[in-house]
Amino acid sequence: MIEKFTQGPWIAAGPSFGDEKPRYYNSVVTDKDQYDDDFCDICDVLDECDEETMNANAFLISAAPEMYYCLKEIASLASTDTTKGEDVYIRDFSKIRKILKKARGEV
Repeated sequence: MIEKFTQGPWIAAGPSFGDEKPRYYNSVVTDKDQYDDDFCDICDVLDECDEETMNANAFLISAAPEMYYCLKEIASLASTDTTKGEDVYIRDFSKIRKILKKARGEV
C-alpha cells in the first residue's frame, strides 16, 4: 500500500522574531531539505486556543508520520515475527517513547 499523505519528517514551526527558536508554534511544515523550493506547508494550527495548547497541537501533528510508520512496523513485526520474542518489542517500545517525546514537544 502506498501512503498518500505528504512524507515526513514534519516539523512544528512558528515565528522566531530573530530568536534561535520560535516563540510559539502555529504551523506544521515538512523538512525543507526534502524540497527544492523551501518547504511544504502541512497545516496551520488555529490560534483560537491558548499558546500552550496551540504548541502542543503543533507538536502532536508534526509527529504523525513517524507515529504512523512506527506503528506500521510494530504491527508487521507482531503479525509476522514471533521468533524474536521480547527483544523485538523492547526495541520498538524505545521508538515509541522517542516519537511520543516529539509529540509532546520534548525533542
